[in-house]
Amino acid sequence: GDALMIPVYAPDQRVLRGPTRVGSEQRFLLQLGDGSCVVLGQLLPELASSEPLRRRYVRDIERLQALDAPALARTLVLGPAPDPRDPAAAPPYRVREEPEGEDLESLLARRAPLPVGEAVALGIALCEALRPIHERGVVLRDLQPRYIVVAPSGLRLTDVGLARVDLLSSRTAASLLLEASPCASPEQLLKTTLDPRSDLYALGVILWQALTGALPFADAARAPLARRHALPALTLLRPEVPELLAALLHSCLDET
Repeated sequence: GDALMIPVYAPDQRVLRGPTRVGSEQRFLLQLGDGSCVVLGQLLPELASSEPLRRRYVRDIERLQALDAPALARTLVLGPAPDPRDPAAAPPYRVREEPEGEDLESLLARRAPLPVGEAVALGIALCEALRPIHERGVVLRDLQPRYIVVAPSGLRLTDVGLARVDLLSSRTAASLLLEASPCASPEQLLKTTLDPRSDLYALGVILWQALTGALPFADAARAPLARRHALPALTLLRPEVPELLAALLHSCLDET
């Protein structure tokens, strides 16, 4: 059917995987003639029929293109031409780089808890990836391990910054709680305007998991609503963690 019509990015493209529904998109992993891979994500047809949702999806991708931060996997194409916002056109789509390497979600599932030095290096790399993004006044909102690729050239961020447009028409605290990542900051349920502290909360969750092999709050589904007193002392779980590092992570996970 129309839902499975794959836009042509390159004449020699070959579908390795897909369609896979991820959030608001159906995605395909494509291999090109030179052996490189890209991800093609297309807004679900039932969402593309809503002009406001379609516009929001296209706007988010355009913002990512304009951001052009070094750690972000580049968006190579936004389509269809000439205007992906046109409600009469096929559902809008994007093509992005697929960095070589392992996503952090898989790496942590396989190896966490990491050695302290390796976790510190991960934290530094994440801060270096976030700094130019925050300097441009952008908050990612959805930094999480599945969107972080540990590539030979360093960390790369893949699908951050895309709103779940399928939730926007019923954006309630309950729906966000059900859909939220454990890395989602509590203020995402309470505020419409976020600042970089929201991404620092996610950073704290990621590093806590890297150091302990577990999420900082026992109930992952309720993590966005967790209170400070529910957080155990990191040094009790991992005595070799320096006090300064433990204090830093507790600060990241503090309520804002």
